[in-house]
Amino acid sequence: MSKFPTEVIDLPSRGLVYPKDNPLSAGQVEIRYMTAKDEDILTNQNFLKKGVALDKLYHALVVGNGKGEPVNIDDMIMGDRSAVMLGARMLGYGADYTIEVTHPDTGKKIPHVVDLNQLQPRELDESLYSNSREFEYELPISKKMITFKLKTAVEDKAIQRAITAQEKSGQQARNTTTQLKYLITSIDGNEEKKFIDEFIDNHMLAKDSLLLRSHILEITPDYDLTITVDIPQEDYHELLALPIDLNFFWPRL
Repeated sequence: MSKFPTEVIDLPSRGLVYPKDNPLSAGQVEIRYMTAKDEDILTNQNFLKKGVALDKLYHALVVGNGKGEPVNIDDMIMGDRSAVMLGARMLGYGADYTIEVTHPDTGKKIPHVVDLNQLQPRELDESLYSNSREFEYELPISKKMITFKLKTAVEDKAIQRAITAQEKSGQQARNTTTQLKYLITSIDGNEEKKFIDEFIDNHMLAKDSLLLRSHILEITPDYDLTITVDIPQEDYHELLALPIDLNFFWPRL
């Protein structure tokens, strides 16, 4: 039990993408309030260099599933980690998040305060989910039946490492095919990795790839991080993706 105050937050997936024996299937996580010691995690140069500062912070803050059971946040799909990110930030520094927008005509920089409480999870069709993060999808053009999985942060990092390695070796970064190779788990029932990779490299049609990626995005539970910024006195009205930068966990005082 945490000696600091905690709050239970709902996950966008409602726990429907996890096996029933996984504590995350409860659809909630319990997060404790940030401390000054936790802030040290965000300034640890070793963690920052390795790109693991936020992972370390989330592991420190998540104490369970709200029902007394510990959870492994590495099991979380990316959308559910958005809930942890927002919850940690609001418990640590409050819901007011100051961003800076640029007027498209004048180039003027304009500060604006976003109320993070206004952000909501995307609508979820519960009928699509059956306590698994694997799904079937028929490629519309080739008619191949594939299975794919919603990625976790661990897999997302593996994808980014693979792409970075391609760039460092002088190759052209293969963002799309690399991602698909991590997400597709079978093609017409064939789960052999070599077969899947060869299909993606040599037989995957561009339109099938586009429609598959659109479908994955559509069914991935997550928060809607689109915000409307309306500043009448500056003649500014735009729909934007919420910018997440260093000020998100280090607000200006």
